[in-house]
Amino acid sequence: MRFNLMDPNYLEAYDMRDSGDPIGGTRGFKKIETVQRYPKPAGFPGPKFAIGWTRYHMASLHSFLTNIVEDRPCSPGLEDGIRVQEAMEAAYRSAELGGWVELPLISDCGLGIAD
Repeated sequence: MRFNLMDPNYLEAYDMRDSGDPIGGTRGFKKIETVQRYPKPAGFPGPKFAIGWTRYHMASLHSFLTNIVEDRPCSPGLEDGIRVQEAMEAAYRSAELGGWVELPLISDCGLGIAD
């Protein structure tokens, strides 16, 4: 899988199971369309417009404000971000050590996050 920020309406996937024959082979990256599927009112601008900062920002604002109005916790939150950072740190350590790294790396960071 790869994503190109210069062509954000597509995600590219490579499948080694496709035929790699010089004639008639279909191996290579294939573009998968990823146009918006945001609920209203975050659907502005329309799905035919190129994806850009405005679309992501509006969807993010809509989600944030809806959660405030409905008195729900926002997601992803700080705890989610900490866990993602922890997984990234574990991947770096694993590469350095050449083996598995146990998670969680931290048991509590003062936010009530426990194992």
